[in-house]
Amino acid sequence: MPAPAYRLQRLRVDFGGHTVLDVPSLEIGAGRVTVVVGSNGAGKTTLLRVLAMLLTPSAGQLEFQGHRVEWRERSLHPLRAEVTLVAQAPLLFRRSVKANVAYGLRRRGLEADGRVEEALSKMGLQGFGPRSAWKLSGGETQRVAIARALAIDPPVYLLDEPAANIDRANVPVVEEIVRSLAARGRTVVMTTHNAEQAARLSDTTVFLESGRIAGMDGDSASIRRTS
Repeated sequence: MPAPAYRLQRLRVDFGGHTVLDVPSLEIGAGRVTVVVGSNGAGKTTLLRVLAMLLTPSAGQLEFQGHRVEWRERSLHPLRAEVTLVAQAPLLFRRSVKANVAYGLRRRGLEADGRVEEALSKMGLQGFGPRSAWKLSGGETQRVAIARALAIDPPVYLLDEPAANIDRANVPVVEEIVRSLAARGRTVVMTTHNAEQAARLSDTTVFLESGRIAGMDGDSASIRRTS
């Protein structure tokens, strides 16, 4: 069995003297879809930011691809290049859609080679490249942000409520993208408050309440918790 994409041990995040995330033990399987379900304030976004190595935990240990994460900027930089986080309310630069989708490629020193157009096409945004990103609707902005992640195509995708701002007609597009990523061996961790969506997409579902794991469903080989 392949090593997990992530392993968390006694991991805790505190803000202002309050614990907002407390995970005794958790493994997230590689090449699988793990969906984290919970209400607002349950700790879903905090967990994704830790997995993206953008938020240093207050205590505990995170392993990524079999290696313990050292929370030093020099060590984090190459690891972050293996992961992309799509926020629930993504920010786009005041440039064209094409320039926004190409941004991650440029940061990684990669050539576009048609990747921008292909990623936009997958999100149903053919012809959007020349448009001004700041004039898009909220749903279009979300789809462009997902296209930006697809153009990079890292081993790990972290998607924070990826369909929350998208019109109903395009939700199936997002869900099909999630399925296709896992089919190609990519690891997907996504959050949602929609239990039905989680059931449609997840290999494993993790239920968060007040920053703690309240339960899990699915492939126990992909994700495991101990008390």
